[in-house]
Amino acid sequence: LMIRRHPSSPPFPSTTLFRSVNDIEVYRPFLVRSGQQEGLSFINSDMVGSILFSAGGFDAKYGDKMSSVLDIRYKKPYKFGGSFYGSLMGGGIHLEGSADKSLFTYNVGIRYKTNSYMLNSLDTKGDYKPNFFDYQGFFSYEFSEKVSLNLLTNISQNNYFFIPQTRETSFGTVNEALKLKIYFDGQELDRFTSGTEALSLIIKPKSNLKLSFISSTFQSYERENYDIMGQYFLNELDKDLGSDNLGDSLMNIGVGTFLNHARNNLDANIYNFYHKGSLKTNKQLFEWGGKWQYEAIDNQISEWQMMDSAGYSLPYSDTIVNLYYVLKANNNAISNRISGYFQDSYNNSFNKFNLKLIGGIRSQYWSFNNQTVVSPRGAIIISPFWERDIQFRFSSGYYYQMPFFK
Repeated sequence: LMIRRHPSSPPFPSTTLFRSVNDIEVYRPFLVRSGQQEGLSFINSDMVGSILFSAGGFDAKYGDKMSSVLDIRYKKPYKFGGSFYGSLMGGGIHLEGSADKSLFTYNVGIRYKTNSYMLNSLDTKGDYKPNFFDYQGFFSYEFSEKVSLNLLTNISQNNYFFIPQTRETSFGTVNEALKLKIYFDGQELDRFTSGTEALSLIIKPKSNLKLSFISSTFQSYERENYDIMGQYFLNELDKDLGSDNLGDSLMNIGVGTFLNHARNNLDANIYNFYHKGSLKTNKQLFEWGGKWQYEAIDNQISEWQMMDSAGYSLPYSDTIVNLYYVLKANNNAISNRISGYFQDSYNNSFNKFNLKLIGGIRSQYWSFNNQTVVSPRGAIIISPFWERDIQFRFSSGYYYQMPFFK
């Protein structure tokens, strides 16, 4: 399935999605709570050559996520080109080309985005000032027909600044219509800075043999700070269909105040070293790989919420002032993951269809809990020789996702 995404499309969600760019696994910020705070995905659509998406039942060569796989390949251009786009929500530019008799190729892109106009249409009114910036570059140099070197770089800066003012929401049923009005004080300021660097050496000793040696790093520095106080009023609305004041407030049935506070910091450093290989014969393709991943994550969490209803702090006490919610934590997680896989694909054509059989197994060990998981997987793909390109795929396997930090 080939997918072409518009630059303003929302990011691909969920940590259960395995995403890789030219065999490099990519990550998203850890402290992000909503799409308002993460405006740009890692993938720059202007640099993409192809995208393979699998909604489930994927092969053993892909990672240990549960839901789906997104395998992106950035282009290796052999002539100069570029693109530019701009709007009230941001813009971007990308350049691609080659040099040194096409032995060296480059593909770079810069994007900027702000979704203030879209956020201003939400129920919560206020001053939204989010801005998102990233730079990406994919460089390749072919020393010979058998040896090439690739470099992937990414720097991303997401800033989210918000000063809420009011929120007005109507809800309930025909028999009980209510309106909630909130007046705010305070602000939220979040910063998510991340970088990815990856170097891959590709060796082809023979035409049917390919060996890849890859080293990559991911760093993320995230700060989440907010102090927001809200004073709310809950009113009952006029629900009489024949009334001239239909939808207006009849009486106030509740008042209160809340105060949300957070000072959350996270620093993450992830290092990967892995090898991938493939050997192709007449009707079979053998693929294998091994990976070592080192994770060092330092996370300090300090957030609380105070709730006041009709002059009483919740939960109520006649001796002390209690907080409705408190979370204090200082987590420092250092661990290693070792994973590997082997896969065999058999391909043969018959009179009316093409048959492909895929069988493989992968395994992962995590030092944090000393757990080892073995995951066998297989698939049968039948491609009839019809006018339309249609495939029938039957796949099964054991899929298990070890926890990540968050």
